[in-house]
Amino acid sequence: MNEKTTEVKPSAYDLKELLKEIKSQGLEVAEDGAEVIYKAVMAWITKSALLSENKIDDIIVIAQKYIDDMVLPQIDKIDGKSE
Repeated sequence: MNEKTTEVKPSAYDLKELLKEIKSQGLEVAEDGAEVIYKAVMAWITKSALLSENKIDDIIVIAQKYIDDMVLPQIDKIDGKSE
């Protein structure tokens, strides 16, 4: 009998692979941590953009809701369930 084993190729930006990597680094609550970090970074970027004399970076403040709408659902998928 000749059995063939099928090798599963990793896919780009596979959230399950990311979760395995984060857990291997000791962070069990990856999704919660990612959300806290994302929100803190966005708050810092927004505050900095408003303080900056450069008006081009103000677009971040305008676009934040759209960025959140794209990023937060992806963060929600880290643990493999959608809540």
